[in-house]
This record gives sequence, C-alpha cells and structure tokens, in this order.
Amino acid sequence: YFFISILWICLVGIVSPMLVISTLFFGYASCIVSIVSFTIGSTISFFFAKGLKGSINFNLNKFSVKKNAFFLFIIFRFIPGIPFMIKNFSGVFFNLNIRQFTIATVLSESPQIILFVFVLNRLIQSSEILISNFDLTILYNELLTPILLIVFFLVFIFIIKIKFQNYFYKKLFFFFYIF
Repeated sequence: YFFISILWICLVGIVSPMLVISTLFFGYASCIVSIVSFTIGSTISFFFAKGLKGSINFNLNKFSVKKNAFFLFIIFRFIPGIPFMIKNFSGVFFNLNIRQFTIATVLSESPQIILFVFVLNRLIQSSEILISNFDLTILYNELLTPILLIVFFLVFIFIIKIKFQNYFYKKLFFFFYIF
C-alpha cells in the first residue's frame, strides 16, 4: 500500500480513494501511513515541478510569493477543493525549498487526513452498530463528535478563506492570465 500510495499521489493526485482504502485496511493507524506516504508522494511531485521550472517559457518571478510564503502556502494547502496536484506544483510559485514544502505539507494535510480517517472509522463502527441493533441514540452518540469536528474544521477553513481570499484570487488571476 505504501509504495502504491506514493506513486498514486505523485502521478494522479487524487487523495480520497487512497484514504478510504488505507482506512479500511489499517483503521486508525492509517493516519500515520497516509500522512507519510502522501507527504513523500507530494514531495516527489514538487521535486519534478521544481525541475521543470526552468523549462517554462514565461517569467515566474512575476508570479512568485515572497512575503510570508511558508505561512501562505500552508493556508493554500488548507483550502478544500483544490486538486492535490495543483497544491504540489504550486510550491514552486511560493519559492519554497524541499524542506519547507515537506514541513508545510505535513502541517496542512495532517489535520485533514486525521479528521477524514476519524470520521470514516466512526461511520464504519456506527454502521456495524446499526446493523446489529437499530437504535438511533447509539448512532447519534457515535456520530456526534465527528460531525462537530467537521463543522469546526469547515468554519476554520471558511475564516481562513475569507481572510486571504483577495490575495490568492489576485495571484491566481495573474497566473491564468499569463497562460
């Protein structure tokens, strides 16, 4: 699983199937396995993007983030809905080195992976309880914590998105305008 996960993240970049498979195979231990394999796959992808930076014809200095790049990259990786491949390649535009990219990836993706694994494990446990004993109070007790965690996480992401929305939109508009 570890090797396939690294290749999948490096080449395809779709996270959800690998998280579901790892959660089904490893349970809560999949948090560690997924964080490590996703970080390695993302770093390899970033390394390729950094190598391709020289072969791109336009000037990347116009679209680089220099002020608070590490912090802004962590916030950028927190934003949901952005494909993993774009997150991995965008490290080049934030002028990060491999060490900074790896640390930022671990810091930003770990909470999301842990939350996903926790919620999925709770859903699996609650479905087993629901099959054996159709008691909705037990189901409510099992799923209350994951639902509250998701709500708090979404509120946190929403606040970050609102705070930094104008900055990222200006940079992304400039990036797509160049192409």
